Amino acid sequence: MRDRQERNRALPQNSNLSDHFSRCFEHAEIGLAVTDPEGHVLETNSAYILIIGYSEPELPDLKTIIHPADLPIAQREVRSLLAGDIPLLR
Repeated sequence: MRDRQERNRALPQNSNLSDHFSRCFEHAEIGLAVTDPEGHVLETNSAYILIIGYSEPELPDLKTIIHPADLPIAQREVRSLLAGDIPLLR
């Protein structure tokens, strides 16, 4: 994490990382979703919408679309991430 922060500080002042990230997020060919810790979908890209087959206003929580057998594992991983047991960068 510290290396990333140092790289970001080294970028020119006029560089807008938010714009770069937004373009990469939207144009990625894989489905991406940003959720809160409870699994509520906050933002998705168009590939995600195509994959799950719901329109944006109809997006279900992740708990609804994760297979029931996988849900406990996903919830455990989120708890570990929030507790700091899983590093943000591997």
